[in-house]
Amino acid sequence: MSTVVTSGPQQQTLARPAGFKRALLTSCVMCAAILQTLDSTIANVALPYMQGSLSASLDQVRDAATKLAAEIAEAAPLAIISTRKTMRGTLADRVKAATDHELKEQTWLRGTEDFKEGVKATNERRVANWKGR
Repeated sequence: MSTVVTSGPQQQTLARPAGFKRALLTSCVMCAAILQTLDSTIANVALPYMQGSLSASLDQVRDAATKLAAEIAEAAPLAIISTRKTMRGTLADRVKAATDHELKEQTWLRGTEDFKEGVKATNERRVANWKGR
């Protein structure tokens, strides 16, 4: 199979080496096998510890871990990457800053005449008469 590269008015055809698809497929299968072996090794070491910590049978822990792994594998890879970046990013700091700001705003608003009027109007089940102060 060839790839056509366009640059300006001329076109160039880049030929892939013979057996490119086979080599690519073989590499992917090898990577998958290595990851599977690594995952199995980690699971075999971690499962007994999880079993003791959770007071569950090894089969129950393995089933729960398998279900969780399947849920993660079914998710879109870009969504997983984005979620990881969000969780490791500055989201917590931004949420804290926003809630600190909200507390500051609510604190001064509680001291206004409009706040008192709003509470009074709600208790009396009537429309509030706002003054803007």
